[in-house]
Amino acid sequence: MKGSGPGIVGKADIRQAIHLHREGSLEQARAAYRRLLKQDPGNPDVLHFLGVVNHQLGHSKKALEQIRQALERVPDYLDAHNNLGNVLKSLGRLEEAEAEYRGVLARAPRHADAWTNLGRVLRARGALEEAIECFERAIAARPDHAIALLHHGEALWDDGQYERALDQSRRAIGIDPDLPHAYRRIVTILGTLGRMDEAREVLENWERSETDNPVVRHMLAAIGRDETPDRAADAYVSRLFDEFASTFDTVLARLEYRAPRLIAEAFDRHWTGDGPAARLCDAGCGTGQCGELLRDRAGVLVGIDLSRGMLDLAAERGCFDHLVCAELETHFRQERDGFSVIVSADTFCYFGDLSGLLSAAASAMRPGGLLLFTVEHWDGPPNADDERGFRLDHHGRYSHRESYVRDQLAAHGWEVLEVRPDVLRKEAREPVAGLVITARRSID
Repeated sequence: MKGSGPGIVGKADIRQAIHLHREGSLEQARAAYRRLLKQDPGNPDVLHFLGVVNHQLGHSKKALEQIRQALERVPDYLDAHNNLGNVLKSLGRLEEAEAEYRGVLARAPRHADAWTNLGRVLRARGALEEAIECFERAIAARPDHAIALLHHGEALWDDGQYERALDQSRRAIGIDPDLPHAYRRIVTILGTLGRMDEAREVLENWERSETDNPVVRHMLAAIGRDETPDRAADAYVSRLFDEFASTFDTVLARLEYRAPRLIAEAFDRHWTGDGPAARLCDAGCGTGQCGELLRDRAGVLVGIDLSRGMLDLAAERGCFDHLVCAELETHFRQERDGFSVIVSADTFCYFGDLSGLLSAAASAMRPGGLLLFTVEHWDGPPNADDERGFRLDHHGRYSHRESYVRDQLAAHGWEVLEVRPDVLRKEAREPVAGLVITARRSID
């Protein structure tokens, strides 16, 4: 973290607050910055760093205000411009973020962080070749820039350049071993290439450094070292999506994510009620992409998710009447009012065994109500998992046989109305095959 220059507040005081910030003590750092700001309300460094820590704590609109106040005092404060771009990017204002990064680079052509962040924005906007070039410029300016190497690997993965992506991800970890996204990307690439022994070795090295990490435990099962669980653990799902929350919408836009739109279209094909559904539940609502599409189709719209980070972003959309942080099956069994419709886009892929979830959903549904959800479609040759009807794939999500889903729905009081094959999104430019399923709760 770089400052703009001396002010009334002593340098030692600012360094102490920055130390807390760098150590990850965000609340203490914020308190320290606030104390310093009371002593010197116009100090641009304190305003800038307070904005950064507020952004990290999820208060991005406040961060925007504070960083802009710093820039009013020091218009050429390049690191503040770079961080302003980061806040704008997190708010989905990609064009404004891009302008900030390009402004920094016009004055400092070897600003590695700005090149990295510009690459991330261009990648989010689908300009993959330009993004890759930006990451390469960042690495040329600073060869040990672990974050630039990490995102270069991600972009190369998007482009189908698996071996180069693998190399850059490994370089990133060699510089900074504390990069979970790099470990996950390496394992995904090795799994895609069928190199399971190497994937296992990577995960076991990661496991030795983070023995209680639920992501590591889940991925070890996904590559076949450990027994396949019936569903992803709550700790895995909440950690995964809390980490993913700030980039969720931009990443899925880049992947041509279609599941919410497919769910909305299925609703329109099958909803026969007069007017909106009285109570509609978006199960695994994430940032609210599906709920936003269905807002006009619901009287009361309820969003449920395990990730508080996702729910914070869903709240910013303003489309939900109620948001609940809970595990789906548990919440469904406690539901008293009854839903008219339950929708779930790309959430059932974190459940292998669907029996408990479908039974709980039936208990939470009014007779005749609709259930609409997606699963990733397992349509490959028979193997040892066929008896179960689902498998845990190397990327950590479950896929399901169509016959298994139909059997489970029938067993738990659902009448299947439609099973429609479709593409849910793309990964590494390859389509992800899915099923869009609509079922009605039996009236008897």
